[in-house]
Amino acid sequence: MKISKNRLKQIIKEELDSVDEGLENVTPENIQIALEALKQIAVNFSPALAAAIAAGAYAGLKDKLSKPDAEDE
Repeated sequence: MKISKNRLKQIIKEELDSVDEGLENVTPENIQIALEALKQIAVNFSPALAAAIAAGAYAGLKDKLSKPDAEDE
């Protein structure tokens, strides 16, 4: 599909205009709401993240402790 140069310019102009329209909705209140939502997500996922880190640390320690040291031989 070919697009003329003028049509491409028109499409780009329309897209840039739509971006400006979206910025009208960015207010300090909306940013605060988004940050509160992000904070809630972090609180909800932190136990899962902590469990994954603990499981990884346990596996690493288990591997180290189960291998005999070269000095002991």
